[in-house]
Amino acid sequence: MENGRWSPSLSKRSPGSRKSGAEQAHMLDDGHSLENIEARNGELREQLAAQQLRTFSRWWNSVLARRTIGTPMLIHDLCEEVRSGELAIVLLEELLGTHVRVPHPHAQTRFQMLENQNHFLMLLKRRGLRLVNIGAEDLVDGKRTMLLGLSWTLILRFEIQRYGANELELMQWVKESIYDYHVDVSSWEQSFSNGLAFTALIHEYAPEAYETQFAAHATAEPLAMLRSAFSLAEEHLCVPRLLDEEELARGVADKRSVITYVAKLRHSCIERRLEQQRRESAKVEEWGARRGCR
Repeated sequence: MENGRWSPSLSKRSPGSRKSGAEQAHMLDDGHSLENIEARNGELREQLAAQQLRTFSRWWNSVLARRTIGTPMLIHDLCEEVRSGELAIVLLEELLGTHVRVPHPHAQTRFQMLENQNHFLMLLKRRGLRLVNIGAEDLVDGKRTMLLGLSWTLILRFEIQRYGANELELMQWVKESIYDYHVDVSSWEQSFSNGLAFTALIHEYAPEAYETQFAAHATAEPLAMLRSAFSLAEEHLCVPRLLDEEELARGVADKRSVITYVAKLRHSCIERRLEQQRRESAKVEEWGARRGCR
């Protein structure tokens, strides 16, 4: 407005600055488009799914490593190697601790693979495992999403619920175990990436694993702390390395992957503590018996 008169030059936009209503509707306050945000979210989901597949593959291998008869089995590509159905049945056999028949060992045809997978799924349903929208065809086709869902169902039953816990109780166990270490643990995705929680757990249940006090590790780099914790947990607590320390240190933490590892850690720590108590009780009884003989 100049001297009460409207001036076109003051209100006209430059040609490159004008955006259509549709373009404005797809822009957020920070200038990022919804398409870019959706693309980044898609990349993150893919990273987490890939991490979960690697963790679950290592879990399968940790179970299959118990096998003492027949040919040793080691998974390299879970989506491909599960297709015949034999691997899934052998896994279930180890989880149950009892012999399970494989209808078609070394299955070659799709029909034989489907029969193996149907037999496997039938055995799971007989034991009360709820499988949602997972069929034999999905496993024969090696569908990753379905295989991840199946693996998580097995982990819940045989690693978490089997020892009288659920996700909330598992988190509570961590908090109570490391209460005196003053380590903040509030979420599966964020609280385990710096290595402090894992280090504190090992200090609590296997103190001989470290030559120094916990405080000496509090300033270490997350990657070094995670690498040390996973190595010592494997050596002193017999917990397999299910997680990738480099992924965790970068802040890429799949919730189910972390829960799976913590469940294995909890079982081993509790067993270790019970064994220590049994040894102490045996010493007390032996001491009492010796005094009674005098």
